[in-house]
Formats: sequence, structure tokens, C-alpha cells
Amino acid sequence: VQTAATPQPASAAALSKQLEDRGVINQKQDTAPEGVRLTCYVSRGPGAGLRILEVTAADYTSAAQAILRQLDATR
Repeated sequence: VQTAATPQPASAAALSKQLEDRGVINQKQDTAPEGVRLTCYVSRGPGAGLRILEVTAADYTSAAQAILRQLDATR
């Protein structure tokens, strides 16, 4: 039995959607000795270029959550 207070693990699709909602226009996932290297490209607006965020974590979920925290911290 799950209650409303039980957090559900975020799926890769849900995390990818959250990244898009925060302005990520492309992402690249590579295998690294530590697990996964996730690189996200965020538009800074017309003519302002791209912001590139990169993180290495044990898996995609952890990496995406770390990128989301970085994006939220700079809002």
C-alpha cells in the first residue's frame, strides 16, 4: 500500500520532460567509469548562445536530478 507521502521514483522520461521544461534543448548521455556522464545544453535566448551543464553520476536518474538542482539554483 502506498500513501500520498510515499515518493515515487522519477522515470527517465519524466526527468527528461522536467529538463525540457527548464529549457534544456538537447542532452547527451555517455558511459563513464563512475556510471553515466550527462551533458545538457540550455538555450540562453536568441543570439546569446548555449549554456552547457555536465554531471557524472551512478545512473541517469541521479545525473538528471543533479542537473535539475543546478538549473533550479540559477533561476
